[in-house]
Amino acid sequence: RRCGGKEHYRGIFDTFKKITATEGVGGLYTGIGPTLFVAVPNFAISYTVYGTLKEYVLDDDLFYNLRKIDDESGEKSMSLILTLLCGAASGSASAFVTFPFDTIRRRMQIQTLHLSPEECLSGTQQFVNIIKTEGVKGLYRGIQPELLKVVPFVGSMFVTYEFLKDQLNVS
Repeated sequence: RRCGGKEHYRGIFDTFKKITATEGVGGLYTGIGPTLFVAVPNFAISYTVYGTLKEYVLDDDLFYNLRKIDDESGEKSMSLILTLLCGAASGSASAFVTFPFDTIRRRMQIQTLHLSPEECLSGTQQFVNIIKTEGVKGLYRGIQPELLKVVPFVGSMFVTYEFLKDQLNVS
């Protein structure tokens, strides 16, 4: 990794050694609070939104042509396209809610490359600084590439989820 024209780290072991030497073992966990604060709600929001959308599209006549209906049982299920769309929408919703915390997490992790430990900001200080200097838009800087990643990933994750539920006869 290059920083200010100088190479900062020369691989994973060098990184581990330098971080523990300069910041202690705690330096390896810089940003862990915001990371967990993002990951857990992200999945909770995504599954909740997906479940809600699934119920809606299976009951609403607007989506009649996009559903599958079992010939024997008459049970409704979602088509591949509906599963993808509901998954993509749920991933987008969770990204919009949790992205500001991800921005703070990334800045906390990167600041150690450019600042001394005494100058590094906490999560709350990062939030206040972003709002003061960039406004709310600063919390969402980089959301477009995130959505380009999240939409296909979460859509395909729920396709896999539904496929495995079906194959394992889990209701």
